[in-house]
Amino acid sequence: MLDAGPGRFAAALADVERRLDARIDDLVARRDTLRRLATGDRALLPEHVLAKLDRAAAELGCTDDDVRMAREGLVLVRALVPEGFDDYLAHPSLRPVPAGLRARADAALRYGLLARHGQERPAWARLRTLVEARMRAAGTALS
Repeated sequence: MLDAGPGRFAAALADVERRLDARIDDLVARRDTLRRLATGDRALLPEHVLAKLDRAAAELGCTDDDVRMAREGLVLVRALVPEGFDDYLAHPSLRPVPAGLRARADAALRYGLLARHGQERPAWARLRTLVEARMRAAGTALS
C-alpha cells in the first residue's frame, strides 16, 4: 500500500472503512440480541414490536399482565403463522385474524391454540368471539 497511487490508496481506505462499518453493525446487532436474551421472551419478537409493547405500558397505562399477555399472544402468532407475521403487524385490516392463518389447511387447529391464550380474561373472550365470527365469514371452518 505504501507504493500505491492516491486513487488506489483512497479506494483501499474506503474498503477498510466499509468492512469496519459492517463489523460494527454486526457487533451492535449481537449486543442487542444478548440484551434481549437476558430478558427472556423479548428475544422472540422483533425490536419494533417490543418498542410498541413498552409504549403501551408507559403511555397507555396497560398493566404488566396486559403487556405480558399481548407479548405472549404475539409470540404465538409469530410461531403459528410466521410467514404472515410482519403483514399482520403492518396492516390493521388483517387484525385480529392473520391472513396467513386463513389460508392454511390446519387453520382451525392453529386458531384453537391462539384462541385459548388468555381465555380467563373477559376481554380476550369477547375478542375471541369476534375473531371466530370473522374467520367463519371468511370461509374458515372452526371446530
